[in-house]
Amino acid sequence: MKEIGRIQKIEGDLVTIKGGELSACVGCTNSECKGNGNIFTAKNNLGLPIKEGQLVEVENKASTSFIQGLEVLLPPVLLFILGYVLTGQFAPGSSDDVRVGIGVAALFAGFFIMYWIRKLLPSQGAPQITRIVFNHSDAIQVEPVQDFSSPNITV
Repeated sequence: MKEIGRIQKIEGDLVTIKGGELSACVGCTNSECKGNGNIFTAKNNLGLPIKEGQLVEVENKASTSFIQGLEVLLPPVLLFILGYVLTGQFAPGSSDDVRVGIGVAALFAGFFIMYWIRKLLPSQGAPQITRIVFNHSDAIQVEPVQDFSSPNITV
């Protein structure tokens, strides 16, 4: 995924960016994101000469997003299963509702724990700044549509 955003703050290699000028915004119905933008952090591993207020292009690979999703979702789901199973082991007379209730409590605890872990130890798979955007009209490049009406095409 590529996104264009404006730099809000620079702290070493970590850069806070306000996005919202997405390549996917063409068909998106989320007016909140398009109107107010999305604030996120990215890394400047390329060492680009950036400064606050500049427009930059940020890229996040699909594989990185997939791994980040697993990091966030898998531990809480495993805690739900663990809570459900352990409740049955330690309290065999407990009803299914009690087991599910403890499992859901473990699920929420897992999300809470993962939130703070991600807050204190940011993931290594953060989006990367790929280039500085100087001309806003060139911000998101769209693939040109092939013109089949050209007389140079032979069938």
